Amino acid sequence: MLKRFIEQLTKDLDLEDSVSVDQAGVFSLHFEPQLDVTLKEVSDSKLCLRASLALVPKKDRAEFLERVMGANLFGKETGRAVLGMEKESLILKQFVLDDLNYGQFRDCLEEFVNYAEAWREETVNFGNR
Repeated sequence: MLKRFIEQLTKDLDLEDSVSVDQAGVFSLHFEPQLDVTLKEVSDSKLCLRASLALVPKKDRAEFLERVMGANLFGKETGRAVLGMEKESLILKQFVLDDLNYGQFRDCLEEFVNYAEAWREETVNFGNR
């Protein structure tokens, strides 16, 4: 399913030079210099979307992490994705648990990328204040 969706997406958005796939079948979409989204098929009807956003600010770190925890509450500020930390980076991750058609997949990916961009910007701005 994912391979078929990625092939259609690359045609629709002219992303041929912005997509890569590794030997494990994990796709990487390069949207901006600082934003890559990885997509992995967990099963026939489940996908995992992941983006590494930015380094977690060292200044006022506790305040920032409280902000992240609040954003995760009910998924309202994350589009039902989850913010977390991996080493020193803030990540956004979402599991899509429904059978999707291509239009639903594209809408879900677009929403995920929009939240990832917003949180990357918020993280960088928080660290620069």
